[in-house]
Amino acid sequence: MRLTIGFLVALLGTIASHTGFVLLKRGAESVPRITWRLSWAVARAFLRCRIWLAGTALQIASFIAYAVALSLAPVSVVQPVTSAGILVLVFLAVVYLKERISVAEGLCIALVIVGLPILAVSLGSSDEVEAAAPHLGILLFSLGALAATGLAMVAVARIRRGLDWGVGLGMLTGVLYGVSTLVLKGLTMVLKSAAFFSGVALVYMVLVIALNTFPYVLMQAAFQRGKASTVVPTMSALTAALPVLGGIWVFSERLPASTTQGIARVVGIVTILVGAIALSRFSQASLPATGPPCSPEQESAVVGQRALADVGESEAGQGGTL
Repeated sequence: MRLTIGFLVALLGTIASHTGFVLLKRGAESVPRITWRLSWAVARAFLRCRIWLAGTALQIASFIAYAVALSLAPVSVVQPVTSAGILVLVFLAVVYLKERISVAEGLCIALVIVGLPILAVSLGSSDEVEAAAPHLGILLFSLGALAATGLAMVAVARIRRGLDWGVGLGMLTGVLYGVSTLVLKGLTMVLKSAAFFSGVALVYMVLVIALNTFPYVLMQAAFQRGKASTVVPTMSALTAALPVLGGIWVFSERLPASTTQGIARVVGIVTILVGAIALSRFSQASLPATGPPCSPEQESAVVGQRALADVGESEAGQGGTL
């Protein structure tokens, strides 16, 4: 009975999460663009956008549902259900957001959709980790992951003579969320041997907060520049794969003892990484939002700022800036 309830809660949670992504996408398109310059006007526009706030509320509800589901059912049951939510997102992106998915994009998304549950099947509770948090290992792996992402974005920009910033920012968001998972794991290990308000624990807490706040802002910028049907699969793929790679390299976690699970883990990681990188190569720019701005008075601000942003991006050339 607990397993059934956990499955249903996970299902409701993933529907809420991916519906929330769609609402965040629609809301983000309806407000002035996020740039590298801090702007309280942009922040206020987001906070006044009801559809964006509704998407954020669904994200919070899905997180709570995920935590409840994990308390009732094993990860090997919850994670595949959560991964399957991308199907909900693609459906809503096509039906509600009116996004068009090319054949190449569809194949890349299919790789991610197939890879996530394969990776989830390999998850188990028998992996061993180090007794102490490997601070240097976490730092080096995180810097290496960010550097690899940057190189991948540059390579894709050179190959296709320009970068789809929606997918590019989605990749960066996924990597940062993956790093936040490793840092959170490090925090739990630190708290086993140190006081809650110790210096090391406080550093980890600040990093956890920053690595969940900044990527959330980046995700809004990605939604403003790309399609939800390509941004979210890319982000989800890297968010899922990076902690698994980090667990093996940083925390000395072993591959599952089961040969089947071990093969599934390797195949899942390779599949979703190939899908994510290929998606950044073949993704197409999104169309402008078809819905009205969140409020009538924002319309002129949206048009003006986006015109300036587009001019700035075109002047920046193929490397592009935000």
